[in-house]
Amino acid sequence: MALLSLAIILVALWERRRDVAARARVALFNIVTTVMLAIGVASLYLALFVLMTLAAGIVIPPAAFDHQVGHPPNAWDIARLGWLVASIATVGGALGSLLESDSAIREAIYRSRSARDPGG
Repeated sequence: MALLSLAIILVALWERRRDVAARARVALFNIVTTVMLAIGVASLYLALFVLMTLAAGIVIPPAAFDHQVGHPPNAWDIARLGWLVASIATVGGALGSLLESDSAIREAIYRSRSARDPGG
């Protein structure tokens, strides 16, 4: 939630209009932007969590895990490790996106699919 708020505020995605006639449209635009970002962040976080959990289970030898932690790894330990790595990577990605220009971020968010994929 904090990452969404940070992205919306720092990139100025939240629209404000003083015109009374446009308020309903702007409110809908803000809701759609927030929901779209929430779905995107949540789905990519879930994919990253699954990939990191699988990678940890495959790459880390149980003996090395046992040596470092003091007990053999179980599924819960591997899932917690995947959660930690996915969380750190998500925060790092959010902080790294702040290095991009506002126009580049807006273009990535608001560009239509047909503009991104000329073949489809």
